[in-house]
Amino acid sequence: MREVINMTQEADYRQAYETLDSALRQAIRLLSQARLQTALRIKIDNGTLTAEDDTGLEAEIADFLREQEASGPNL
Repeated sequence: MREVINMTQEADYRQAYETLDSALRQAIRLLSQARLQTALRIKIDNGTLTAEDDTGLEAEIADFLREQEASGPNL
């Protein structure tokens, strides 16, 4: 009987670990995206980065820059 309880607890712990691991991965991804957006906005606001500076940047980042320039300055 005790082995059944331990196996059930182990399965519960494993599921909890997998859930936590997944949540942490998502949080890291979101924080990385936010950090990139913030860095890009700072460069856009300072005028050090424009949509024409997309050499070497991924197309998505260049599109983001164009959208930001079209929407005007961020206050």
